[in-house]
Amino acid sequence: IEVDLKRCEQLSALLPKALIINGDVSDQNILYEEGISTCDAFVSLTSIDEQNIVLSMFASQYNVPKIITKVNHIELDGVIEKSNIDSVVTPHKIANNQIAKYIRAMQAGSHSSCEAIYRFENDNFEMLEFNVKKDFKELNTPIKNIKFKEGILIGAIERKKHIIIPTGNDEIKERDII
Repeated sequence: IEVDLKRCEQLSALLPKALIINGDVSDQNILYEEGISTCDAFVSLTSIDEQNIVLSMFASQYNVPKIITKVNHIELDGVIEKSNIDSVVTPHKIANNQIAKYIRAMQAGSHSSCEAIYRFENDNFEMLEFNVKKDFKELNTPIKNIKFKEGILIGAIERKKHIIIPTGNDEIKERDII
């Protein structure tokens, strides 16, 4: 739903399989007429954070199963936590995560490749996902014998599509996803 007619036309050309509606997204009647009560997901991407939050809360009233909201200002986290918003997209955090992923991959060298970085609790901790390569120095070594930096915990190992919750006796193998 887009209020600017020219932008609607551009979006229709860029997304030929999407239904682009010319209207004001803050008009609850449009949302209801377009089936908010029966949709599988609701994504609010306006340029106004507060409007995105209110629209997402409105979608929550209709029990939309998946709600995604764009928020530029992270100081609104407290409001978001009290709502039923499933996912918050913060453009600057996405950019930060991509930069951090690149830096970590460069630091890891050829021993592993960082596939993803996830930050939680206002960036107080992070979760990284690595693919283990054959030249990893600690390959086939029990985890309890590997010297990690302080504060590092291996939460799971994916090996040949099976998830392992590791103990100190488990070993890291080539092609594991850590």
